[in-house]
Amino acid sequence: MAFNLNSIDKNAKTQGTWEHFQGSEFLIASTSNFAFQEGFQKLQRPHQRQIDKGTLSPEISSDILCRAMADHILLDWRDVEADGKAVPYTKEAAYRALKEHDELRSFVQEVAMDITYFKVKQEEKEVKN
Repeated sequence: MAFNLNSIDKNAKTQGTWEHFQGSEFLIASTSNFAFQEGFQKLQRPHQRQIDKGTLSPEISSDILCRAMADHILLDWRDVEADGKAVPYTKEAAYRALKEHDELRSFVQEVAMDITYFKVKQEEKEVKN
């Protein structure tokens, strides 16, 4: 089978794909989207000297990643709760959730880095044909 240049849904890479995790749904964009890459680099700039020396603290590194992910990767959610109450999506709520919940951050990173989540769905291909 040949490589298909049209196998990736370019809109999904930037606008996200809905994925299920622990009873909730999360709209997750790809780490290969330009906005994330640019935003991540911008957040790193004030710390570039420490990054280059390998002395950036894990706390600051985690903060930079979570902020960039909240701004450009975790775009929305459904059915997220805290203490039995619905938590509406905001970038700040997404940042706090990513920062405080390693399992959510790992899931979002896994999806965002795996291009197979952003492939054109087979049924979409059949409709277009």
